[in-house]
Amino acid sequence: MQVKKSKVGNSLKEEKRQNDTSVKRICKLILIVSVVLVGLGIGSRYIGRNTQADKTPRESPELKITRMGRGIKVGYLAFAAWNARWYENSSNNPYLNVKPDSSYLLIEITLRNDSNRRRINPLFILMDDRGYSYEPSKKWFAGVGNMYSLNRLNPGVSKDGYIVFDVPKNFHYKLKLSDRYRTNSYALIKIKPE
Repeated sequence: MQVKKSKVGNSLKEEKRQNDTSVKRICKLILIVSVVLVGLGIGSRYIGRNTQADKTPRESPELKITRMGRGIKVGYLAFAAWNARWYENSSNNPYLNVKPDSSYLLIEITLRNDSNRRRINPLFILMDDRGYSYEPSKKWFAGVGNMYSLNRLNPGVSKDGYIVFDVPKNFHYKLKLSDRYRTNSYALIKIKPE
Protein backbone atom coordinates (compact mmCIF):
# COMPACT_ATOMS: atom_id res chain seq x y z
CA MET A 1 0.00 0.00 0.00
CA GLN A 2 2.84 2.26 0.83
CA VAL A 3 4.36 1.68 -2.62
CA LYS A 4 1.09 2.53 -4.34
CA LYS A 5 0.75 5.79 -2.39
CA SER A 6 4.28 6.87 -3.27
CA LYS A 7 3.74 5.97 -6.94
CA VAL A 8 0.49 7.93 -6.96
CA GLY A 9 2.16 10.84 -5.12
CA ASN A 10 5.09 10.86 -7.55
CA SER A 11 2.80 10.72 -10.57
CA LEU A 12 0.73 13.62 -9.12
CA LYS A 13 3.90 15.65 -8.57
CA GLU A 14 5.09 14.87 -12.10
CA GLU A 15 1.71 15.84 -13.55
CA LYS A 16 1.71 19.09 -11.55
CA ARG A 17 5.27 19.91 -12.74
CA GLN A 18 4.25 19.31 -16.37
CA ASN A 19 1.17 21.52 -15.92
CA ASP A 20 3.34 24.28 -14.37
CA THR A 21 5.80 24.05 -17.27
CA SER A 22 2.95 24.22 -19.78
CA VAL A 23 1.46 27.24 -18.00
CA LYS A 24 4.85 28.96 -17.98
CA ARG A 25 5.28 28.33 -21.71
CA ILE A 26 1.81 29.66 -22.46
CA CYS A 27 2.47 32.77 -20.32
CA LYS A 28 5.79 33.41 -22.11
CA LEU A 29 4.08 32.99 -25.49
CA ILE A 30 1.29 35.40 -24.50
CA LEU A 31 3.86 37.91 -23.24
CA ILE A 32 5.89 37.75 -26.48
CA VAL A 33 2.80 38.08 -28.66
CA SER A 34 1.60 41.04 -26.53
CA VAL A 35 4.94 42.83 -26.84
CA VAL A 36 5.00 42.30 -30.61
CA LEU A 37 1.42 43.53 -31.02
CA VAL A 38 2.01 46.59 -28.84
CA GLY A 39 5.20 47.37 -30.80
CA LEU A 40 3.35 47.06 -34.10
CA GLY A 41 0.52 49.21 -32.80
CA ILE A 42 2.87 51.97 -31.68
CA GLY A 43 4.96 51.75 -34.83
CA SER A 44 1.92 51.96 -37.09
CA ARG A 45 1.02 55.29 -35.51
CA TYR A 46 4.20 56.87 -36.83
CA ILE A 47 4.78 55.09 -40.11
CA GLY A 48 3.27 56.94 -43.04
CA ARG A 49 1.67 59.51 -40.80
CA ASN A 50 2.64 63.16 -40.57
CA THR A 51 3.84 64.28 -37.19
CA GLN A 52 2.70 67.50 -35.57
CA ALA A 53 5.96 69.17 -36.63
CA ASP A 54 5.20 68.31 -40.28
CA LYS A 55 1.72 69.85 -40.02
CA THR A 56 2.87 73.20 -38.65
CA PRO A 57 4.01 75.63 -41.33
CA ARG A 58 7.73 76.31 -41.28
CA GLU A 59 8.96 79.85 -40.80
CA SER A 60 10.69 81.27 -43.81
CA PRO A 61 14.21 82.37 -42.97
CA GLU A 62 14.60 85.93 -41.81
CA LEU A 63 16.84 87.38 -44.52
CA LYS A 64 18.76 90.60 -44.06
CA ILE A 65 20.92 92.11 -46.81
CA THR A 66 23.31 94.98 -46.25
CA ARG A 67 26.51 96.43 -47.68
CA MET A 68 29.98 96.73 -46.23
CA GLY A 69 30.50 99.39 -43.57
CA ARG A 70 27.10 98.89 -41.95
CA GLY A 71 26.31 96.86 -38.85
CA ILE A 72 23.69 94.14 -38.87
CA LYS A 73 22.23 91.95 -36.15
CA VAL A 74 21.73 88.21 -36.64
CA GLY A 75 20.21 86.44 -33.66
CA TYR A 76 22.28 87.42 -30.65
CA LEU A 77 25.25 88.56 -32.72
CA ALA A 78 25.94 92.04 -34.08
CA PHE A 79 28.22 92.01 -37.09
CA ALA A 80 29.90 94.41 -39.52
CA ALA A 81 32.22 93.90 -42.50
CA TRP A 82 34.47 96.93 -42.94
CA ASN A 83 36.95 96.25 -45.68
CA ALA A 84 37.94 93.53 -48.17
CA ARG A 85 41.26 93.06 -50.00
CA TRP A 86 42.81 90.52 -52.36
CA TYR A 87 46.11 88.83 -51.52
CA GLU A 88 48.30 86.42 -53.47
CA ASN A 89 50.38 85.39 -50.43
CA SER A 90 49.45 84.55 -46.86
CA SER A 91 52.60 86.12 -45.44
CA ASN A 92 55.68 88.14 -46.42
CA ASN A 93 57.74 85.62 -44.48
CA PRO A 94 58.78 82.87 -46.92
CA TYR A 95 58.68 80.25 -44.15
CA LEU A 96 55.07 81.07 -43.23
CA ASN A 97 53.77 81.83 -46.72
CA VAL A 98 51.22 79.43 -48.19
CA LYS A 99 50.14 80.05 -51.78
CA PRO A 100 46.38 80.08 -52.43
CA ASP A 101 44.67 77.78 -54.90
CA SER A 102 43.17 80.89 -56.48
CA SER A 103 43.40 84.17 -54.50
CA TYR A 104 42.93 85.07 -50.87
CA LEU A 105 40.06 87.41 -50.08
CA LEU A 106 40.55 88.90 -46.61
CA ILE A 107 37.47 90.55 -45.06
CA GLU A 108 37.90 92.74 -41.97
CA ILE A 109 35.00 92.27 -39.56
CA THR A 110 33.71 93.13 -36.12
CA LEU A 111 31.62 90.69 -34.14
CA ARG A 112 29.76 91.43 -30.88
CA ASN A 113 27.86 89.03 -28.63
CA ASP A 114 24.64 90.72 -27.42
CA SER A 115 23.50 87.63 -25.51
CA ASN A 116 23.77 87.00 -21.78
CA ARG A 117 25.96 83.89 -22.26
CA ARG A 118 28.96 82.75 -24.27
CA ARG A 119 28.24 82.07 -27.91
CA ILE A 120 29.93 79.93 -30.50
CA ASN A 121 31.55 81.65 -33.47
CA PRO A 122 28.95 82.16 -36.23
CA LEU A 123 29.01 80.37 -39.55
CA PHE A 124 30.74 82.35 -42.30
CA ILE A 125 30.10 81.30 -45.91
CA LEU A 126 31.07 83.25 -49.01
CA MET A 127 28.69 82.93 -51.98
CA ASP A 128 29.39 83.93 -55.57
CA ASP A 129 27.13 84.99 -58.48
CA ARG A 130 26.72 81.39 -59.62
CA GLY A 131 25.44 80.24 -56.23
CA TYR A 132 28.67 78.44 -55.29
CA SER A 133 29.58 78.63 -51.63
CA TYR A 134 33.02 78.74 -50.02
CA GLU A 135 34.15 78.05 -46.47
CA PRO A 136 36.92 80.07 -44.79
CA SER A 137 40.43 79.06 -45.81
CA LYS A 138 42.47 76.96 -43.42
CA LYS A 139 45.67 77.78 -45.32
CA TRP A 140 45.96 81.38 -44.17
CA PHE A 141 48.21 81.77 -41.14
CA ALA A 142 45.97 81.59 -38.06
CA GLY A 143 47.45 84.62 -36.34
CA VAL A 144 46.01 87.23 -34.04
CA GLY A 145 42.67 88.45 -35.34
CA ASN A 146 41.83 85.47 -37.53
CA MET A 147 38.17 84.75 -36.73
CA TYR A 148 38.48 81.23 -38.14
CA SER A 149 40.19 80.18 -34.91
CA LEU A 150 37.69 81.98 -32.64
CA ASN A 151 35.69 79.37 -30.69
CA ARG A 152 33.49 81.36 -28.32
CA LEU A 153 32.72 84.97 -27.55
CA ASN A 154 31.77 86.09 -24.04
CA PRO A 155 28.57 88.13 -23.46
CA GLY A 156 28.82 91.84 -24.23
CA VAL A 157 32.27 91.42 -25.80
CA SER A 158 33.27 92.75 -29.25
CA LYS A 159 36.05 91.27 -31.34
CA ASP A 160 37.74 92.88 -34.34
CA GLY A 161 39.43 90.58 -36.78
CA TYR A 162 39.28 89.08 -40.24
CA ILE A 163 38.06 86.05 -42.13
CA VAL A 164 39.88 84.72 -45.21
CA PHE A 165 38.56 82.83 -48.23
CA ASP A 166 40.48 81.21 -51.10
CA VAL A 167 38.35 82.13 -54.14
CA PRO A 168 38.64 83.27 -57.78
CA LYS A 169 38.79 87.04 -58.36
CA ASN A 170 36.40 87.24 -61.30
CA PHE A 171 33.06 86.99 -59.42
CA HIS A 172 30.94 89.17 -57.17
CA TYR A 173 30.57 87.87 -53.63
CA LYS A 174 28.20 88.01 -50.68
CA LEU A 175 29.20 86.97 -47.18
CA LYS A 176 26.54 84.85 -45.49
CA LEU A 177 26.54 85.02 -41.71
CA SER A 178 24.28 82.87 -39.56
CA ASP A 179 23.94 82.32 -35.85
CA ARG A 180 24.48 78.66 -34.95
CA TYR A 181 21.65 78.87 -32.39
CA ARG A 182 19.05 80.36 -34.76
CA THR A 183 19.29 78.62 -38.11
CA ASN A 184 16.31 80.49 -39.58
CA SER A 185 18.07 83.84 -39.22
CA TYR A 186 20.97 84.94 -41.41
CA ALA A 187 22.37 87.98 -43.17
CA LEU A 188 24.03 88.61 -46.52
CA ILE A 189 26.65 91.32 -46.89
CA LYS A 190 27.68 92.46 -50.37
CA ILE A 191 31.47 92.32 -50.50
CA LYS A 192 33.35 94.87 -52.63
CA PRO A 193 37.11 94.25 -52.47
CA GLU A 194 39.60 97.10 -53.00
